[in-house]
Amino acid sequence: MIHALGKKVLTHMSLTEIAKLLQDIPDFVQLHRSFIIKQDQIESINGNQVKLANGIEITVGENFRKEFNAFVTDKLIKAGKKI
Repeated sequence: MIHALGKKVLTHMSLTEIAKLLQDIPDFVQLHRSFIIKQDQIESINGNQVKLANGIEITVGENFRKEFNAFVTDKLIKAGKKI
């Protein structure tokens, strides 16, 4: 299921396939084996918990923490965005 602003889209693609399509787009980051999110939807980060603009809270998966921490450092903090 793809959650877009105001709608949900059912797809038969795997998350792995979607991740491959999005890998060259810097606005997206995978933080769990079940979730890829768009950077501008992050409302706040508290440790390994990410709160999205729609109120959903997601725990960063153990296998994605190193990559997610690098994403936060490189994309959000250096860009001066407050989260």
